[in-house]
Amino acid sequence: MTEETKNIFMEAQKGELDAVIMYNMLADAMESENREIAENLRKIAKDEGKHAAIFKKLTGEAVVPDDAQAKYVCGLLHAVGAKTLFANIAKGEYDSIEKFNGLQDEYPELRVIVEDEPKHGDALIKMSEIVG
Repeated sequence: MTEETKNIFMEAQKGELDAVIMYNMLADAMESENREIAENLRKIAKDEGKHAAIFKKLTGEAVVPDDAQAKYVCGLLHAVGAKTLFANIAKGEYDSIEKFNGLQDEYPELRVIVEDEPKHGDALIKMSEIVG
């Protein structure tokens, strides 16, 4: 593994771990408004945790998550509303796979991530339509 690839994977691992925190915080915030959405957010968080474990296995190193982004995003929930927030997070899910498309042949473990992220985006779009 090149140093550049390792850095990409380390950054991705951190992003996935941060996303676990974010999705769980959003689920907590949405629990009283819509239990089904909260459950779906928790499922996405679980997948993101699995993705982080894949990156940890690939690099052999663990990173420490940071809740700053999660707190910021949760603050946006009340500022811009769930519809707008979920649609914007969906875009991030769709965009996140681009950097891994070219690495799937060398690292087949990435296929599950590349398959999951658009599903997360689709789920978030559906959630944005429900709350909209």
